Amino acid sequence: MLIAYSDAIIYENQHPQLVFSLPNFKGEQTLLEIYQKKQLLDNFSINNQIINVPLPDNIKLDQDLTEIELVVSNKTEKQFFTYSVLKLSENEPYIICDIDFTISATNFILYLSNNILSIKSLKYSADTLNDLSHHYKIIYLTGRLDLHSRVTKIWLSNHGFPKGPIIARSRQDLRGLAKFKINALEKIVPVSAQGIGIGDLRSDITAYRYHGLLPIHIRRLPYFYKSNDHYKFKNGYYRVKTWKGIQKLFNEKLLNQ
Repeated sequence: MLIAYSDAIIYENQHPQLVFSLPNFKGEQTLLEIYQKKQLLDNFSINNQIINVPLPDNIKLDQDLTEIELVVSNKTEKQFFTYSVLKLSENEPYIICDIDFTISATNFILYLSNNILSIKSLKYSADTLNDLSHHYKIIYLTGRLDLHSRVTKIWLSNHGFPKGPIIARSRQDLRGLAKFKINALEKIVPVSAQGIGIGDLRSDITAYRYHGLLPIHIRRLPYFYKSNDHYKFKNGYYRVKTWKGIQKLFNEKLLNQ
């Protein structure tokens, strides 16, 4: 059973929608159960490939990041996945972070063969983001298809990355990466423009600069690359070679702003 989704980012007093799709749904009898902290909040039958419903009124959104456990089952399969809801306040600082070649030493053979959990993480990326999560909310914005959101979230947890919503690209989105990310950021920046974007591609930098966010460009290097902590500011954005450089940049420049 395939499940495709992006997590939700909401603002003050906004009630979230639960949005996901079952790409290979063929009309079989399917049940959705919604849990929070192992307590069943709601359940109902699914009769469509696309699910777009309000989350139950009895859900507690008393944390900055709320995690909801979803179970989708039919006669032959049962799938579990976590749906995250991040609350973002006006002018609140956050980090938008790409995944592939930014925190993940992505191997396309493993990626295309659905062995994402075997991919290594870039050195110091998890430690640095965990440190920064005490000052910024973390949002993962990725060009990966939303079919991989579930396993990507498991990968992030396995490698010790801080929790945060995943915003992924749908299979129907035929735009380039820059346009996809520009569009995704349009739902975030109007609430808070206090964001810093980290990515390895020019399309990442283009999307961040389009919305006036401060970009950090990390070079695409092997995960075992030495601990070069140099950084420089050029053409309106910072350039670093490793996560040691990002760590030093925040400590020396950005955390003191």
